[in-house]
This record gives sequence, structure tokens and C-alpha cells, in this order.
Amino acid sequence: LPILKKENETKFEIPHELVEKFSKSKRPLLVLGNGFKISSIDSEKVKILIEHLNCPTLLTWASMDLIESDHPLIFGCAGGLAGVHSNKILQSADFILFIGTRLDLLTTGFNPNNYGKNANRFLIDCDENELGKFRNIKNLTTINAKIFNALESLLKISVKKEGLHDWINNCTELKIKNERDE
Repeated sequence: LPILKKENETKFEIPHELVEKFSKSKRPLLVLGNGFKISSIDSEKVKILIEHLNCPTLLTWASMDLIESDHPLIFGCAGGLAGVHSNKILQSADFILFIGTRLDLLTTGFNPNNYGKNANRFLIDCDENELGKFRNIKNLTTINAKIFNALESLLKISVKKEGLHDWINNCTELKIKNERDE
């Protein structure tokens, strides 16, 4: 069963388990959802987060305008109606951090168990009821937190900047090939 962590309203820190697994990952991935817009987090803060964590990022359909699509760490969106490259990136990741996304059936292709199934998956959301829907999903840790507080905490963690070059290049090649084949 996933570990459900509850945010303290006055202070929130990203769980050590998430930081440790992110630090050890060779193919980390961010998946950012509409919760950023609902929380009034502007595109500059999103850009700062993506660049601080320095890993490929997918967006949900509702969050496609969070940041410029030509940013070198943005690789579209994954899911049932998405490009092949995005889904390959999602399934190749060994660590996925979902923030502010509902992981609804359309997003997960009606199969949340298999959505990024090869990765250590962490889902940050402010709605405990929404998180409760994922109690029976293997390899998914849910974290109850407001997105703004999670973002501020993520910006404070020390992250590795090197060692992801091959992974980012692989994602870029998949995106270029997909665009060429369309």
C-alpha cells in the first residue's frame, strides 16, 4: 500500500524517501498538472522548478500552457491521446513525480496501474479524497500537500545536476523522431 503523508499546515518538507529515490534515479520524470494553474503558480515558477530538478517533464492536457512547449525539458503530455514519444518516456522513467494532476482515466489510458509502472511513483495532491483513489496502486506513494508548499520545498532540496545527459538526450531523440514521423 502507498504511504500517505499529511501536510502540516505551517510547515511542509518533501519526504526523505522521495528525495532519496529521486537522487538515485537515472531516468527521473516530472508530470505537472492543472493544479499549478488552480494554485495560481505562474510559468516562471514552473520554469524555475523544472530547471532546478533538471529532468524531463511532461504536462497534462489541462496544463499544456504552463510553460513554453519549446523548453528543452518539456516533452509534451502522456496518456491515452498523447504522442508516442511522451508515452515511451513515461514508461522508460525509473522515477516519476506527479504534481497537481488527477491521474484520471483519460490521462492514464484507463489503466492507472500501468501508467509509469516501471518507476518509483510519487503523487503530490492537496485532496486527500483524490489520493485515496490510489491506495491499491503498486509502487505509488501519495503525499497530501498544497502544490505551492510542495514547490517551495522542492526548490530547497539539493539535486544532482550531472548524470542525466544521456536520459535527456534520449527523450529529445524520441520527441524529434515522433515529430518527424507525424
